[in-house]
Amino acid sequence: MAVAQPPAPAVPALARMQGQALADWQATYTAGDKGFVNHQPVWAVPNLNTVNWPAMSLPTHWEKPGLLPDFDGVVWFRKELMVDEADAGKPLTLRLGRIDDVDSTWFNGLKI
Repeated sequence: MAVAQPPAPAVPALARMQGQALADWQATYTAGDKGFVNHQPVWAVPNLNTVNWPAMSLPTHWEKPGLLPDFDGVVWFRKELMVDEADAGKPLTLRLGRIDDVDSTWFNGLKI
C-alpha cells in the first residue's frame, strides 16, 4: 500500500524571494550610506583618510546615551593593525562582537 507523501516545499522559489528581499533591503540601506558611492564601498579602501573621524572605544553598545542615542542606520568603524613579519602570509581569524542588525567587513579593501 502506497503512503501519500506531502508535496516537496518550494525551496528554490522561497530562496529566490528571500534573496530578492535581501537585495532590496541592502539597496535601501546603502542608498543612505555615505560610505557607498555609486554602489561602491568608498570607505573600505585601505588608504582612506580618516583623520577627521571621531574615535569610539569598542566594544560598547554604540546606541547608548552620549554616543549615538536613538540612531538607527549605518555606522562604519575602522581598525588598523600591524601583523608581525613572522605572521605575514599566515591565516588570520577575525572575531567580532555581537552584531545588530547586519555586518559587512572589509580587510585591506576586500570584503570578507
